[in-house]
Amino acid sequence: MHLDFATLLASSIHDLKNMLAILMESMEWFSTYELEASHRNELIKMRRMTHTINSELMALLCLYKFENKQYALQIKKHLLSEILHDQTIVFKNLQFEEKIHIVLDVSPTLEGYFDENLINIVVRNALMNAFKFAKSKIRLRAFEERNFLYISIEDDGPGFPPSLLGELTQTLSSIDVTKMSTGLGFYFSYQVAKLHTVVEEIGLISLNKMADNKDNYTAQFLMTLPKP
Repeated sequence: MHLDFATLLASSIHDLKNMLAILMESMEWFSTYELEASHRNELIKMRRMTHTINSELMALLCLYKFENKQYALQIKKHLLSEILHDQTIVFKNLQFEEKIHIVLDVSPTLEGYFDENLINIVVRNALMNAFKFAKSKIRLRAFEERNFLYISIEDDGPGFPPSLLGELTQTLSSIDVTKMSTGLGFYFSYQVAKLHTVVEEIGLISLNKMADNKDNYTAQFLMTLPKP
């Protein structure tokens, strides 16, 4: 059977994800031991990197499925409070070790219609990026306005560079890959938002510099999804 490179790569990603899961379990085991400060700092770096690699592998696999019409979109009704709370649990250890607190700001009754798997990957990628720059806190927020659902990840870091501000586009030509990794997370987020279309309303992703506020949040990754 002939396999093209893209198919072989997708198959390899499955194997890599399984190996990475074993590695992440091993790091969790090591974290239960008393370690010297230098060793614990290295473990924190490793944990952050494995979270990032895992999210990017999932994004790559989904992009492959999008390209080859193999992904079956599952748009269902979800409680945002449950979806976003689960993400804070994923980053529980990282919050403790890096002394960065995720503040959850969402009504317990807020509902949205979306593909849970894809939105989880988008939020996880955005949180990992926020962890790179946040000083002490990240706010994970969801709200509804004018029949649109908004999911916002905000941090108190230096803010996005002016060249990145505004709505993301498919080309992502404005992304400086020397400063913002490969831009895979942004590209994937754009594709996911675009899949959430209602009639003529299309989902959007934007990067914003926040106005002065009492909580000192500066950077905002915002996903806007139309509601049915």
